[in-house]
Amino acid sequence: NTSSFVDDVITALTDREILVNGLDANPEDLRAKVIEQSIEQSFAAAKLVEKIATAARQASKAIAEIQDMSVLHVLAAEKAHIAELVSSNIVSTAGLERITRIPVYLQASKMRIEKLLENPERDRIAELDLNEALALVAKAPKEKQNQARWIIEELRISLFAQTLGTAESVSVQRIKKTISSPLA
Repeated sequence: NTSSFVDDVITALTDREILVNGLDANPEDLRAKVIEQSIEQSFAAAKLVEKIATAARQASKAIAEIQDMSVLHVLAAEKAHIAELVSSNIVSTAGLERITRIPVYLQASKMRIEKLLENPERDRIAELDLNEALALVAKAPKEKQNQARWIIEELRISLFAQTLGTAESVSVQRIKKTISSPLA
């Protein structure tokens, strides 16, 4: 509903302001900045969520069109991945900076599915790298898991949809480094 959506945007704005200004920021200044930006950001986020919904439908349709039981595990994993990307409170969960990449992540999922039957061996090899990265992140402390989540999304692009381009340099080694470095 609209009220929950606006609350989600306000939460994301508050998170961003706290990140930028720190916990010592004047609460009244913080509140004023969030209120000032809330309407504009709500409209911008609504447009993005519409793009996300369209990309999610396209990726889900690509999954539904494959009738090959030998790749069922990949289809199930991608379906779960799509659900994770379009979770409730999507704006505050992703953050205002990262939410703009979610349509790209969904497009990468669709591209993976479309290429899956062309070369299942190539997909399987790429999936090994993805699974290694996911296992590393799963063993990491919660704070590090949150930090590495978006690197994993970029890794998926690197492995399965290179033509989309990543937003940052990414590899399993970079994920290891992120997880092992002290929290910022």
